[in-house]
Amino acid sequence: MRKIWLGVLLGTLGMVTACAAASAGHRGIGQIPAEKPSAVTPLVAAAARENAPTAEKQAYELTDKLFLARAKGSNLVFSPYCFQQILPLIRDNTKQASTRQELLPYIVPGIRVEKLRNTKTGELILLNKQLARDYTGSADGDLKLVAYPDEALAAKKAFQMQILDSVIDGAAPQGDLNFLTAAHYFAEWETKFDKKLTQPRDFTNENGQVEKVATMQQHFTDGRGASTETYDLAAVWGKNRSVVYFIKPKKDATAVAANLDQIVKDFEQGKNSFHNINLQVPKLNIKNKIDLKDLLKNDMGIASFFTGVTFDKITGKVPYVLATASQTATLDINEDYAEGKAITEIGFRVTAAFEPPVVHDIKMDSPYFIVIKDLADSGLRRTVFTAFVADPAAK
Repeated sequence: MRKIWLGVLLGTLGMVTACAAASAGHRGIGQIPAEKPSAVTPLVAAAARENAPTAEKQAYELTDKLFLARAKGSNLVFSPYCFQQILPLIRDNTKQASTRQELLPYIVPGIRVEKLRNTKTGELILLNKQLARDYTGSADGDLKLVAYPDEALAAKKAFQMQILDSVIDGAAPQGDLNFLTAAHYFAEWETKFDKKLTQPRDFTNENGQVEKVATMQQHFTDGRGASTETYDLAAVWGKNRSVVYFIKPKKDATAVAANLDQIVKDFEQGKNSFHNINLQVPKLNIKNKIDLKDLLKNDMGIASFFTGVTFDKITGKVPYVLATASQTATLDINEDYAEGKAITEIGFRVTAAFEPPVVHDIKMDSPYFIVIKDLADSGLRRTVFTAFVADPAAK
């Protein structure tokens, strides 16, 4: 029996939790068979299948860029799927040609409507009540008019409770218009880890320090693994045909991050793979919040977010610029299940050229003067009455 010790979990929600389509009867043979399309319209399903390789490659490329940008020694949890969902939500609400063109290469057909077996998703649009007079009433998506910051934060928290069953990002939305998407993956293992075998074991962290961490162990007769000069890989089945890949670089983690797409493809095609594995992997409960502004501007080239964009279906020609872009994500892996949660938020503020009107409260609640002027034929305004009110109740 081969034992695989996975000291580094180099995976993210959406990357680690790819949907594998093998039935129990097929798991003893090489390749992971392709899944049957879900119950969506034939046109959407066909577009999704045609675009699937590009969408998956994009997911790994985004992960690679964020991996390179993170601080050494820090964990990374990212949901490409959640991020990929927010882009068409934004694009579908603007008619601005430059923005639509910039976003086009990153649009996954049908992703806003498709259903995953183990992942619950949702979307929400928040608009500042001060812009209510400009709201067109034709937003593409669930839009709520809210007062910022309190009502906006309450709506954001309620949205997380609905999709994620918990609040993982408690920061108030910034700006005047916020797009939100959320993804919640949960699947029990088909073969659960034996809790009696979980114990502290050595883990060499990225800085080269050896520490004791709670590490699970399980023999998977239906599990599959792979080992090359550059990485070790193990695949563990979850319920409803999901699969979690654990990939440990042997030498250069940067090179592995850059080739995750090909590594997973090779494994799914049965290359360098074997069966019947004994896996050791640390228990995890990790969280991070990623600033996505640099990714959008420098890596994806969405320049119009920073120079000016209009959301015609929401507030007509009111111009906005990017105020915030982030994703908060968590990953919990234990003996019973794997669970990932993510919320992506991209918020825009009205530019100085179109500031929302400021409402000034003026109360005549103490003695006051009154001046009444009327317009004469000459065009002059004549003072026809003046008054001073010392007691409005007096007759």
